Amino acid sequence: MAITGENLTERGAAPLRPFARGGKGWGGLLLSARYGELSVDSGSFPVFADPPRGGAHHQRGVSLGWSLNRALKIVLDYQNTSFEGGERAVPTGDRTGRAHPSPG
Repeated sequence: MAITGENLTERGAAPLRPFARGGKGWGGLLLSARYGELSVDSGSFPVFADPPRGGAHHQRGVSLGWSLNRALKIVLDYQNTSFEGGERAVPTGDRTGRAHPSPG
């Protein structure tokens, strides 16, 4: 959503008043919010995963962008991801299958 009235297209947003020293233009402000969800049923991957480990993944994010001109934009972005269900994997070795040495 363009806070300062710019038209949003697939190529981005060109500020109506590009930033200029002396206060003639401040660029444009853009605000966005995202939410995503993925639910995995325990029977989704019966061959490649342990079936009782179904779960869900939730992702939330917001960003504020200051578009100074068509070529320069500064963005402040925050994202949060959470997982529910399943079991926490306990590392038992590296990718070659060798066990990690026990601490101490």
